[in-house]
Amino acid sequence: MSKPTIEISVQMFEFQKRFWWMLSSIDQQKEYLGNIIPDIKITVSTMSSIDRFKDLTYKMINTFKHLSITIKDYKKASVFGNRGLTRNLDIQETKADWLFFTDADMIFHPHFFSDMSANYLDQWKGTGKLITAARINIPVDVSYKLIDSLDYNSKPVSDVFNKCWDVKMGYSCHGRAPGAGYFQLIEADYLKKNNINYCNKIHDRTLFSPRGNKFKSDRVFRGKLNGTIVMKKPKDELGSRDILKPLLHLNHWRKSNPEWIDEGR
Repeated sequence: MSKPTIEISVQMFEFQKRFWWMLSSIDQQKEYLGNIIPDIKITVSTMSSIDRFKDLTYKMINTFKHLSITIKDYKKASVFGNRGLTRNLDIQETKADWLFFTDADMIFHPHFFSDMSANYLDQWKGTGKLITAARINIPVDVSYKLIDSLDYNSKPVSDVFNKCWDVKMGYSCHGRAPGAGYFQLIEADYLKKNNINYCNKIHDRTLFSPRGNKFKSDRVFRGKLNGTIVMKKPKDELGSRDILKPLLHLNHWRKSNPEWIDEGR
């Protein structure tokens, strides 16, 4: 039996440092109880012509060249700035079994993908449901200290999950997981057979808005699917409500925050 293929679709603009941590967590995936790691492909939407930190992108590609990374470098801000439009193209072009839409600042437990592949993917086939899960936040100030602690030359972040786990806070949105764009897993074949794209027109407030982006296309996409499966359970004695292995978020300021600094993150 062949390994399932999961394509991680992510938009990355001036988030190179956090994305370096995220790629390190993908690089450090391990087998879980003898269950193999699925075939993971990573598709990254970028716009290098206006990205002030594109040199760091090139260093990152070279550092993680052993991973299966495809860069889609957009030329038009009117397309790239609206994330739903980039996700349309990823749906059209994917050859993977599963599409996993996520953000460029997520940290995966080392057994995240092997556990999910072994224990859950088969039962989701053919359902047409959007799979999502809660995430655990790393406090904003701690996240900045973490990402500023490295020089980002040529090495993955060592033991990346534990570095983040040791300074974690609580669940984002108190553990609610409505299916936001940081975790949307869907069977690619279902999308293609039912001619489903991410959105039919521009629904997002652009990435380049002075007010900050707002991705309303996430909700549009959810409405096209056959419901949502939220991978969580009642809290256990340790406060965990995860069914999947933990997913962490390297939190950051938004443009709406007075602490916002317009610099690479």
